[in-house]
Amino acid sequence: PVAAGPSVMELYEACVSGAWPNAADAEKRNAACSRALQTRQLQPAEVALARLTRGIARSVLGDKVLATEDYREALKHYDGAIDPRNPDALNLYRRAASLDALGQTDRALADYSEAIRVDPKGALAFLGRGVLLASRKRSYDRAIDDFSRTIEIEPNNTAAYIARGNAYSQIGDNGRAIADLDKAIALAPDDPQAYVVRGLAYNRRNEIAAALRDYNKALELDPRFASALANRAAIYASEGKQDLAIRDLDHAIAIDSSNPLAYYNRGYAHFAKGE
Repeated sequence: PVAAGPSVMELYEACVSGAWPNAADAEKRNAACSRALQTRQLQPAEVALARLTRGIARSVLGDKVLATEDYREALKHYDGAIDPRNPDALNLYRRAASLDALGQTDRALADYSEAIRVDPKGALAFLGRGVLLASRKRSYDRAIDDFSRTIEIEPNNTAAYIARGNAYSQIGDNGRAIADLDKAIALAPDDPQAYVVRGLAYNRRNEIAAALRDYNKALELDPRFASALANRAAIYASEGKQDLAIRDLDHAIAIDSSNPLAYYNRGYAHFAKGE
């Protein structure tokens, strides 16, 4: 007898369940979303969420062209699904995520804020708006407020602790940053992002050995974590270990060929060697 494969709903749940895809699960989520969509048995709202999720997975995997196609299709659905007179907070949040991914920052910010107005207990919208404010607007104080609100609503939200820790580090408050990242690591000891961000905070406090330990741990958890490789390379280069720096940067560029800082630092390492 031949065993039955997963059902459409099992594939769909594997695609959309949990937080947005990250480096650890992007490949599996991308495959599950694609298989679910290929059945052509999903409802329109399910298609939109599957496409948005697959777009994020594809972005993580470096396939920006196909990701953009998914984001645009998701956006079409949410534009049609949202009634301006009686908007649904979850659809507003998902449209904001689509807009954010397409680089439409101000429209995304408006949708996140409207989702919060409609549902002031919506942790997802606070987190999404905070990430946008930090990454696109460099409004770290406002972002910290949003991450703090997320944590009030969901005290064990690992992503919020990582994001707030990163924002604290960006404004030079590395003590608070490390405290948040310690909490994130206690909640999710296998999340490589937490170690990378804590490594940055340690590096900014000139605690180089601690930073290196965190980058090494992140790479133990995910050997293809390009920013961990690039950050470790920067430490190697500062210590005069240019060959180790170049090795890490070669690897980082092979994983993510669109990172200009990796090329710059590799050029600097070659220059330091007289090449």
